[in-house]
Amino acid sequence: MMSDYFPSYREKIKSIHQQIAEVKKNLNLINEDISWYPEYQDIPSAKRKNKKEQEEKLVNLREQLGRILETQADLSKVSKSLFMAPYLIDRIQHELALLKAVEKLNNKVDKLLVCLIHGDKQQSQDMFLERLRVDFLPKKFQEPEMTIYHVRFPETLKNFQDQLQYNLADTIVGEKITELNKEINHVLAESPVPVIISTYMYCEHWLKSAWPVINSFLDFWENWPFISPNQHLFVFLFIVSDYKQDSGMLERFKVLFLGSEDSELNKKLNKLSESNFSQFNNFYGVVLPKLEGITEQEAAEWVDVVERKHFPDNLAFVKDTKSEIQAIFNQYQSKDKPKRIPLDQLARKLSAILVDYAVTSDDYTARRELP
Repeated sequence: MMSDYFPSYREKIKSIHQQIAEVKKNLNLINEDISWYPEYQDIPSAKRKNKKEQEEKLVNLREQLGRILETQADLSKVSKSLFMAPYLIDRIQHELALLKAVEKLNNKVDKLLVCLIHGDKQQSQDMFLERLRVDFLPKKFQEPEMTIYHVRFPETLKNFQDQLQYNLADTIVGEKITELNKEINHVLAESPVPVIISTYMYCEHWLKSAWPVINSFLDFWENWPFISPNQHLFVFLFIVSDYKQDSGMLERFKVLFLGSEDSELNKKLNKLSESNFSQFNNFYGVVLPKLEGITEQEAAEWVDVVERKHFPDNLAFVKDTKSEIQAIFNQYQSKDKPKRIPLDQLARKLSAILVDYAVTSDDYTARRELP
């Protein structure tokens, strides 16, 4: 839920409730005090003034809370666009690589597209997939939505392809059988919109067998039945590496002199990309650039490109947001030059900035995103 990502928003509501409780407490004390006066005109003017101020303050706080709660309802309606906004940062080079592959695919109606996406677990792979599903691919194919199946990745290298087929059948057809490729493909072909099959492979589970596993995954799709004319099928394999920002001295020594498993995997993926998957004939393949952290320049450019869609023509907000981004990067400890913040961490901070503004502003321009 959105509230899980925007703690500052929840804190605003909590703070107003506390202020309302305090004002009500003060009013009770004031009313108790003035109740001792037999006539209204006997009440000192200072006490009457204090009571009026507290009553006005209570009205203002309740109005402020009402506006925030009203905005909360609005934000739930625009949650898709507003929630996605921080995850639309950068990643343009990834979309360009995918676009080239999709354009090749359009010239061949009997092939599917297998896309390999790799990066550490702090790079919001799930939201990158959502970005492709709700933004990039629908625009490319002029379809309002995509059908998506999330398939569990096999757990062992032994009988790997049988496991994958079993998981596909269970997810798509609803049957736990290992020989359903044609039936599965028939179900996929009946979809009126393009279909995405996504799965996640965690390198820390596979260690040195990661590359044989990837090869087995590609071999599986090489043997997939021919797809139907006008059928669009996309297979996304997310290769998720472990995130170690502060590795110890021994680990750094190993990486320096022996090379890391992650770097070896990167080399093999780059080699596969350079070969254009030439050893495979029945599908188009693409390795997207590695998902990395975001630089301050990329974040600042995102403000101009994306935030104006939600808060158009508000130059003051753009300026303030860039200042907040600068402060975020100044505080972040990183040995990268330039500094790179993992997208998971940065997106949460950017989300808080967006919602803070939508909540406190009298001009809820985010409503313009409503369907």
